[in-house]
Amino acid sequence: MDESHETIYSQLAYVGLGLTYAQAGDAERAEFFFAKMPERLSQITKSDTSTIWKRMSMLFYTGEFYASVGDYETSDSLLQEVISRSSERHVTFYTARAQFQLAKNWFDEGEDLAKAKAMLRDADAFARFNHNDKLLAAIRQLSVQNKS
Repeated sequence: MDESHETIYSQLAYVGLGLTYAQAGDAERAEFFFAKMPERLSQITKSDTSTIWKRMSMLFYTGEFYASVGDYETSDSLLQEVISRSSERHVTFYTARAQFQLAKNWFDEGEDLAKAKAMLRDADAFARFNHNDKLLAAIRQLSVQNKS
């Protein structure tokens, strides 16, 4: 048992509970679980493949949650870490999704339009590479919304 809540499985449970409460519309309870994650994710030291994938998943979903509540500083940091770790490990599974959310954040934050559009183009390339049609549709919709 992990009574001290130190293993990666406790952290996965926190993210899962946070997602569940967020989807149920209970932002306060979702925040309770997601608030534990940024610091805990930075303390993961194992570098085996299984742990890396779990960590990237938690980084992405935690970053996505913080974007949904308007905490773009935390979200941007977590999503940029997903992209960086994806690059280091030569994996693309979360890259397109993280780039899309980061571009969306930047549009919402009023960041440099060219920077946001470049990130969106990168997300499009990875989504096409991964045959992620659902994400491609969302990218195209966001692109149309931010033509100016």
